[in-house]
Amino acid sequence: MKKFFYVFLTLLILPVISTFAQDAEESDVAEMEEGTLITCGTERWAVKTCYDADTVNIDFNNIVPSSVAYQRSLTKPTLPGDNVTRLSTEDTVYSMDCYIIKTVLESDQDYHVEICTIGNTAETMVAEVVNPECPNIVNTSRYSQLKAIRDWYTAQFSPTSSFKNIGVSVHLTGVGFFDFLHGQTGIPPNGREIHPILTMTLTGLPVELSSFTLSTVGNTIKLEWETKTEINNNHFEIERRDVSPYWVKIGEVQGAGNSNSPMQYYFLDKQLPTSGKYFYRLKQVDNDGQPRYSKEIEADVNFIPSVYSLENNFPNPFNPSTIIRYSLPFDSNVKLTVYNSLGQVVVSELQSGFKKAGTYDINFNAYTLKSGIYFYTIRTNSTDGKHSFTSTKKMILMK
Repeated sequence: MKKFFYVFLTLLILPVISTFAQDAEESDVAEMEEGTLITCGTERWAVKTCYDADTVNIDFNNIVPSSVAYQRSLTKPTLPGDNVTRLSTEDTVYSMDCYIIKTVLESDQDYHVEICTIGNTAETMVAEVVNPECPNIVNTSRYSQLKAIRDWYTAQFSPTSSFKNIGVSVHLTGVGFFDFLHGQTGIPPNGREIHPILTMTLTGLPVELSSFTLSTVGNTIKLEWETKTEINNNHFEIERRDVSPYWVKIGEVQGAGNSNSPMQYYFLDKQLPTSGKYFYRLKQVDNDGQPRYSKEIEADVNFIPSVYSLENNFPNPFNPSTIIRYSLPFDSNVKLTVYNSLGQVVVSELQSGFKKAGTYDINFNAYTLKSGIYFYTIRTNSTDGKHSFTSTKKMILMK
């Protein structure tokens, strides 16, 4: 009878024990919300994901400059192990320049970021880009900020469940914490980490340009450049300007994306309008759309134009100087004259004499003239007597 009683009692209690065990396991199991798998890691205290009541203790408007070395130097605290204790030293938002070694998507859907001192990969610590879709975060005022950094980081580095080497320098801000040591890659002896990361920007150039040169091939400019390394390099845009300050996109060359070895590129500019001085630069564009510019390089082009021409001066209106450009298809005698609005000569020989075939820029300085409308006329005769050309353009002096 007693044996039967114990069997009955066991059958009665077993479902209750099973229920408690199931509840305990479910606390670490992903939650399903509106058809989306949502997971939230067990943090030492929930303010690390910016939804705990103690978040109010953090002054998000006061960002303290710091470094990986300083964070590692802080004394490791003795924690009670209750997963909720908040320390006063954890109420600070820090900023730092550092280097990302590698990253991974953790099982709780946070991005684990191993960072180090720039130039010292042995001096590491951990940072985290949190999963903003945790139900407790979505309804907080920090959701938009946490989602913005998450979206940016995803687009920039595309972390996966396997560690990915990154190798870029960044400037970040985030809340500093001590955490239980649980085998994280890169975590320092004191368990220090930046969690959550609030903002992050790239500080090093994603493309290391080792050379950018040009050469003239007939009436064509050949641009050549080489990169030592590339990170998230989408493409290069080639920009050109003449003596004006305005850059014009003339072409585009696809980048290598990511590369640790030298890459060579070239572009042929076959659309030069006339002879003259030109400047070129590269606009390097990242996968996230961020542009960066190379240095300018200069070319003096002097090819034979096909027709006589007199171009509009630039700038116009002007004060007191402007550029007048003309082109000669043949060796010619040239006379360039400036008139006022009454047809009176104000500069009889702005340019005069023999000129070889080519394109010329004249810098006209009108500092002695009054504001008003002026005209400039070119008269040319080829040296063989077979060709002549006359043209007049209007310009406006505004003082």
